[in-house]
Amino acid sequence: MTTADFDNDGNIDVLSCLNRYGRVDWYKNDSSGNFSDPQIISIANATISPIYTADFDNDGDIDVLSASYNYDKIAWYKNLLINIDTNNNDIGIKVYPNPVKNVLYVEQDVAMPTSYILYNTAGSIVLQGSFATLTKTISVENLPRGMYYLQMNGEVFKVVKF
Repeated sequence: MTTADFDNDGNIDVLSCLNRYGRVDWYKNDSSGNFSDPQIISIANATISPIYTADFDNDGDIDVLSASYNYDKIAWYKNLLINIDTNNNDIGIKVYPNPVKNVLYVEQDVAMPTSYILYNTAGSIVLQGSFATLTKTISVENLPRGMYYLQMNGEVFKVVKF
């Protein structure tokens, strides 16, 4: 287990490594000392240990590195929680967890109505909708595994469903 501010919100989050299940999980700190349910970063089906955190790609966020003793492999999990525009300015939108299994969370710094469209890699619309609160959720539970593109507020975010 290790700690770091994985979502750059000023709160120290928890990262755990469940060797028996081959899982790496992230627990978001809500700033009140409460932590979210585990957000799965990886299911490796192998004995994972140890795990390390650092900004491995020098993009301003904390990434995760793990080692698998069963397969003698090292895995790097790029942090996709923080989204930066092309001018390197914080655009105030966070999309997590990514990769996602069931529910995708979208947070904005400012409450405003937001429409979204989720495309598959062929460019077909697979989901669309809108929401008006600061924290939004998009259920992707019924989508097949793969890569998707979430478009909202003029920005596009790559999302991986597992």
